[in-house]
This record gives sequence, C-alpha cells and structure tokens, in this order.
Amino acid sequence: MTEYFGSAMMESDLNAMSDIDDLANPVGVIKEAQDLAAEAFGSDNAYFLINGTTSGIHAMILAAAAQREKMIVPRDGHKSMYSALILSGASPVFLPPALHPEFGFPLPPDPADLETIFNEVRQIQSIDIKSLFLINPSYYGLAPRLSVLADIAKREGIALLVDEAHGSHFYFHESFPQTAMSVGACMSALSMHKTGGSLTQASLLLRQGQRISNEHIRNILDILRTSSSSYLLMSSLDTARSMLATRGRELLEETLKVARVARDRINSIPGLVAPGPIELSPDNRIGGFDETRLTVCVNGIGLSGFDVERVLRKEYKIQIEMSDFHSVVAIITFADTETQLDSLIHALGAIARSSSRKAVRNFPDHPGVPPRVMNPRDAFYSPKESLPIRDTEGSICAEMIMAYPPGIPLICPGEVMTPEIIEHVQALKSAGAALQGMADTSADNVQIVEGS
Repeated sequence: MTEYFGSAMMESDLNAMSDIDDLANPVGVIKEAQDLAAEAFGSDNAYFLINGTTSGIHAMILAAAAQREKMIVPRDGHKSMYSALILSGASPVFLPPALHPEFGFPLPPDPADLETIFNEVRQIQSIDIKSLFLINPSYYGLAPRLSVLADIAKREGIALLVDEAHGSHFYFHESFPQTAMSVGACMSALSMHKTGGSLTQASLLLRQGQRISNEHIRNILDILRTSSSSYLLMSSLDTARSMLATRGRELLEETLKVARVARDRINSIPGLVAPGPIELSPDNRIGGFDETRLTVCVNGIGLSGFDVERVLRKEYKIQIEMSDFHSVVAIITFADTETQLDSLIHALGAIARSSSRKAVRNFPDHPGVPPRVMNPRDAFYSPKESLPIRDTEGSICAEMIMAYPPGIPLICPGEVMTPEIIEHVQALKSAGAALQGMADTSADNVQIVEGS
C-alpha cells in the first residue's frame, strides 16, 4: 500500500492526539476546520462525518424523533432514512409518491399533499407530528419546492430535516436549486464525496437555529461514530471545503457549460432523451433541477437502462452512476472534462445506432406503496422466518428490498408483500439489477415476520 499510495498518505493515517485535535471533542484544528465549513455553507455549525451521509441522516432523525413519534417522510427516501426510523422507533407518515408520466422517475413531494396530511392530523387530536424529512435533490437531480415546504413546516412548528446527499455543490452557484440552509431547515446532511471533491465516505452535517441544539446533536454523533476518526477523510473535507469556498463558483460555471452542451448533443441522438429544465419545468412538484445530473432515457432504442450500463462498462470502460429500467444516470462534476463527456456521448451514440431493438419496450410498472401494518422497528426486531419470495404474498416483510443504486426500498419492514412487489423484485433480478437489503444475498428468499 505504501508503494502504491505513497508514504505521505500512510504517514498521515493518524489517530487522535492533543497536537492534532480529536473529532469527539474538537477544540483545536478540527474545530477551526468545522467552523470554516459552517461559514462556507451558511450554517451555525458543521460537523465532519467520517461514516458518510448515512451517519448524518441517522443523527438528524435520532435527534428529531423519539420512539413512536410521527415524522413525515417521502416514501422514496434512501435506505439510510428507513434504517434511522428503525433505530429511533419513530413512525413514518408517508408523503404520497408520484412518477413522471413521460420519463418514469420519482417526483418530489407535492406541497398540497403535505397540507392534506396536516389537515387530517388536526381532525385527529391524538396524532402529533414532530418533524418533516425531505430530499434535495433526488438521484435524478429533481429538487422539491423547498421554500414552500419549509414555510409549511415553520407554520406547523416542526423540525425540517433535509437529505442533501447529492446537493453539496448547490451552495456555491446561483444556477442550482435552493439549499436547505437558505430556507431555514434545522439540519442538512451533505455527501461532499459525491459532488464536493472529498474522499469517499467523507460528508458534512449542517445545523442552524434553536430547535435542535448543538449539544444534543453532538451527543447523538458521539453515539454513532467511531472513536478512531480518519484524519485522511477529515483532511479531504477541509481541502474540499477550501476549494469550494474559494473557487466553487468558477469551477461550477464551467461544469454547467459542459453539462449543457452534453445534454444538447445527447438529445440529437435518435431514440435518446436527456430531459432538462425545459422538459421538467411544467410539473408543479419540481422546484428546481440540477443540470449537472445527466439522466438519459433509453427506452426509445429498445434497451433498458441496465442493458446500457452493462454495455458502457464492458465495451467502453465507462462507469456511470446508476441505471433503472428506463434510464442511465451520469453525474458531471468539476473534475470532468469535455474529453470525458465526448467519450460518453460517442458510446451512447454507438449503442443507439447498433441496437437491434428499435421499438420501445414495455417494462414493469413501478409497484404502488404496499400497506403498512407495523412500525418499522417493531417489524425489524420481530421473530422472523425466511421464505422463497414467490411464497410471501400477504406476509409482513421484516427487511428492506431495494435496487442499489439508488437505494430506495420497494418494501420496508412492517409492510405487506403484494403481488406487484414480488413481480417487480423478480423483474429487477432478471434484468441484472444489484439488489440489497435482503439477508439472502441471492435475493431468492425474503425474511418475513414469523407467523404473518
């Protein structure tokens, strides 16, 4: 490893000592670095996360919702949101999901649906909502109407928490959607390693206001994180922050230019569609769009996104971010060059021209949200039995099942296995999607609540 990575990196792999501070109780250089991050992102406090944004989402939800308390969440949240609900014991109140009618990807929550939830709650005095959890943006670059949703949360006196795993760059250029801190959210978790330039696994947690105190969130983080924090990861967070704070707008301006040209060129390839702000703006759920997120709908060439991802990787040595039945998704960052985008566009064009299936194929519809009959934590910790997935219809699921990426569960603990869920999981497996969340790594068997 020393020969491969260099001695400087190995010599920097240190543990806490007084001269280099300690993340568990930062009073020196780590405190200074975190304070600079808070200044750069416009928050009261910033906390270095060395276990990814997953740990930040766990911390936010554990800080905001106790066992049995109600939290409004989007049904298409990342698996880390669901694992935090299991850890905290909080009960989710789901915002109704919706899919884009043409492109098939999940849409942000409708503010009208949030108003409906509160109107219903006011008629049932025993229900007390404590917090609202949102995603800004989605894996597909769609941002919610964040200021409208934040105003509703403020009016109702609840904490607003935001998963900004894919939005760390939003804070440094005005052409991107609104940020959680700008609309008054209590907390936000950012994957700096995705679009901010830090090493993988290095993220930030931001906090502002008085609703959740600095002392409380620090206590929560102490429970969740290792006491042997990586100085390599922390150093990468500080250098990435410095680059964004001093050159972020300049770098992102160039990134946007490259992304806009790439989108136009892909849209000129017959059978491919890369939707942008013009195609997406009419939907009243969408408050903004990240133009550096390149979603390419490939159904028009008779292939699935899974098919195209495999060809890109095996034949062209290009690894994109993710795929689904309808699309492939690539992320363009300030590290990418026009030459790299040329390679991607050339490969997509070649795949489109060579496809022998020009007719649009029919893919399985995304299944509806299954009925929930148990709290996620109760189902997860219940006695379990494992059954072949084909024999689980009507049973209560005791684990999560998802394609990863994007890591959005099709079914969660406490929900009922439906024929649509079973069919969709089997279709994903047949298509070659990477399935996660199941104890059975072959994805043949599912853990259900014993006797259900």
